Amino acid sequence: MAAARRPTRRQARRRALDLLYQADLTQRSVERVLGALDPVAEDTEELPAYTGQLMRGMAAHQATIDGLIADHAEGWHLQRMPIVDRNLLRLGLYEICYEPDVPDAVAIDEAVALAQELSTEASGRFVNGLLARVARERADAETTSPPSESAPALRSSFVTFLTRGVRNVTNGVVPARRPQPGAA
Repeated sequence: MAAARRPTRRQARRRALDLLYQADLTQRSVERVLGALDPVAEDTEELPAYTGQLMRGMAAHQATIDGLIADHAEGWHLQRMPIVDRNLLRLGLYEICYEPDVPDAVAIDEAVALAQELSTEASGRFVNGLLARVARERADAETTSPPSESAPALRSSFVTFLTRGVRNVTNGVVPARRPQPGAA
């Protein structure tokens, strides 16, 4: 009997997206969705470890990640986005901001590929644009400020840099208004 193949990270991302979609659609927590998976059931495949890591990591940082999305999604409100796009952005931003072993280009390419496969015709461009913009800002922030040893799991001080104008509100995040060019 051949040994079972270990799922790829691409498969783990796809599974995480499926489960985050379910959690978002049913308004259940990530932990409830993960807890509802029956590992004994014949029709339930084993959950890749990276899937759980992505989901739990994204959930732990969801307020910050949603703030980044809201701040960078020009013309889009978070709750008005297609559910697939919203959760792809969450996964991509989690990897860009909190997974130092995943290159930004890989996180972006994987999210774009899933958007093109599973969402609207314009979703790939939208996901690519937002993730690339945040990754570029993170790279710029890292070159202008030294890495923070107090937050080793966080890629430098990037999220602090980007979210300094974001304030937490009950059940969500409201981004502070950015000054518009030419506005007095």
